[in-house]
Amino acid sequence: MVFLCMLWGFYALSRIMTIFMEGSLGAFGTQWLKTETCFFIIALALSILYKPATLQTASKLR
Repeated sequence: MVFLCMLWGFYALSRIMTIFMEGSLGAFGTQWLKTETCFFIIALALSILYKPATLQTASKLR
């Protein structure tokens, strides 16, 4: 999940950088930026909220 979060996040960041350097992306590029940003936010939320049971059990044993 972390890999996908980074992939989508860096892709969206690169598109934002493209907007500032080269101008508008057009309709397709703008829609794709919104899609990638949405995927990044969902993956980030899931990465933060998901805690594997093995990590929770290991922390209770300490």
